[in-house]
Amino acid sequence: MRGLLASLLLAAALGGCGGSLPPRERHPGPLPVAAGGSYRVLEPPPGAGPGPFPVVYFLHDFWGGDGILWRHGVAQRLAAAVAAGELPPFLLVAPEGGRAFWADSHDGARRYESWLLDELPRRIAERYPVRPGPAGRAVVGISMGGHGAIRLALRRPHEVGAAAALSGLVPPLDWGLVEDTNPLLRLMLKRAFGPSRQDNSLRRNDLYRLMPALYAIPAERRPRLLVRAGAEDKYRFDDASYLFAMVARDNGVAVELVLEPGGHDWEYWSRSTGEVVAWALRALEERANS
Repeated sequence: MRGLLASLLLAAALGGCGGSLPPRERHPGPLPVAAGGSYRVLEPPPGAGPGPFPVVYFLHDFWGGDGILWRHGVAQRLAAAVAAGELPPFLLVAPEGGRAFWADSHDGARRYESWLLDELPRRIAERYPVRPGPAGRAVVGISMGGHGAIRLALRRPHEVGAAAALSGLVPPLDWGLVEDTNPLLRLMLKRAFGPSRQDNSLRRNDLYRLMPALYAIPAERRPRLLVRAGAEDKYRFDDASYLFAMVARDNGVAVELVLEPGGHDWEYWSRSTGEVVAWALRALEERANS
């Protein structure tokens, strides 16, 4: 198991070729977030109506950035699907997360999680007509971003209606995993979660320890969860996804699991990310109509 978890975490460092980018927005005011709290937005097309619109937040992988979906043409295909009536009008918000695992750092210097849960949604709601409540917010992510997406839903299950991890970094987090990984990733993990076995916040950010937050919530009010991975993932993220789904199901938490042909690369992600976003939008529509 230790070898599996080490290989899973190594893959977080292996993510991220054209398309025009929307302007990068910056959250006003000083924020203890790298890149000044920047993000990009894919808006509904002209003529989509007054809203309110659901919002899908996309969290990039370790080597990605806020423009990665545009560079691989995924955002353009999503926009075309909305224009063709294949998807409902929605907002796609792609924040910049650096290599911080979308977490509030152990030393308190960087507050990515708090920014994503509180400050950024307020900023988006000030600028756009967004659907309120959990039926209006989904989070999806790739690799490192998949870990962040599921963690945000488990942290705030009453606010996030759906979350999906594509090739997600979803193993249990422990100090042995930090020690077993490569030097660059070990450095980033320590920066995010703490410097030593005695001084870290791994337990607070472990998905398996966060799962009990769902137990007291009626099944129909829980966020919808999806873990999806390529069965040829050379870092065995498919095994990680299977493990997470089975542990959740054994504890009475429904998690959709999709294992399919594909590796841990943009050849797979470029064709599957749009489908994951479409899944999230369907989940939000079902929540809105329930």
